[in-house]
Amino acid sequence: MTINFTQLFQDCWNFVRNQRQFVVSFMIIFVLVTGALSFVHFDSTVSVPENITEEQAVEIMLQQAQSSTAQLAFVMQRVLSLFISAWGIMAIHHISLGNEFNLPVSATQTSRRFLGVMLLTFLCILPITLGLMGGMAALAQQQTPSILALFLIIAGVFLFIRLCLAPISYLVGDTELKNTVQNMLKLGYHRSGALFLYCLIAYFLFPLIIMQLTLLANNVVFFIIVLIGTAFINIFSLVFSYRFYTIFKQKAY
Repeated sequence: MTINFTQLFQDCWNFVRNQRQFVVSFMIIFVLVTGALSFVHFDSTVSVPENITEEQAVEIMLQQAQSSTAQLAFVMQRVLSLFISAWGIMAIHHISLGNEFNLPVSATQTSRRFLGVMLLTFLCILPITLGLMGGMAALAQQQTPSILALFLIIAGVFLFIRLCLAPISYLVGDTELKNTVQNMLKLGYHRSGALFLYCLIAYFLFPLIIMQLTLLANNVVFFIIVLIGTAFINIFSLVFSYRFYTIFKQKAY
């Protein structure tokens, strides 16, 4: 059975309209965290000198990205963002089960499953990340990317699509990591088209909208407006991901 994405968007919108306490609470969380991370990123950014070649600029940026401080800051930002997203999905799960919205309870249950969520997320992005890093390093040295890098990118895209729902499944379920991976591979068998559309919307369309919004943040007023708009899109994306997972799982049986 196919998934009606138009109806899915309508269901997500109805959820957002009806659960105002959830929306307001996580909008505040997203605004505060995103704003803080933006200032941290701004303070840690090193300007690239003028009057240098493009190759020199790329080399400087790569050196900055490879510094231990930049890597540690990036990892901490990703972990924090992942926890907030998992926290939001857990809260949505509780509400969908008919429970009252409770931030502390959902945060506690998220922390119990968060290590597994991180491991599954790392598994999903590892091959494609290694491939992209190898390709970018080769291009920075004006070399052709290796066959291994191209293979990792292609295989990584396939693996990411097949396992993109695994972190959500583990978070809201009661299965072990190994069983979660096996179950998601079975659920995705001959259903890669729906998963591809989901990835296209969740990991390309929504980030693209956010990226376009950030271009408007050229002063303090617009920066605050962009933070609020970005927070709302992030919340809608979480609702969309959870609703897609539940429908995808239901239609498998």
